[in-house]
Amino acid sequence: MNTHSSGYYSIDKDYNILSYNDTARQLYPNLQPGVKCYKALMGLDSPCPPCPVALGIQGPKTYLDPIIFMKQLMQ
Repeated sequence: MNTHSSGYYSIDKDYNILSYNDTARQLYPNLQPGVKCYKALMGLDSPCPPCPVALGIQGPKTYLDPIIFMKQLMQ
């Protein structure tokens, strides 16, 4: 997984971080297995909208990073 130049992280249906590559860890230094994605990625106490997990997206998908979108909205 660490040979990719794009950041990759996976989460389960309960928002727990399962895995990630080195690029994702560089982009989001708070990534840790078992930590809630919204806490590690955004410092939030609940899921951030638009959240692919909350929207029911399943399986490997490529989509625009909602974290970048949310950070832009919060500025």
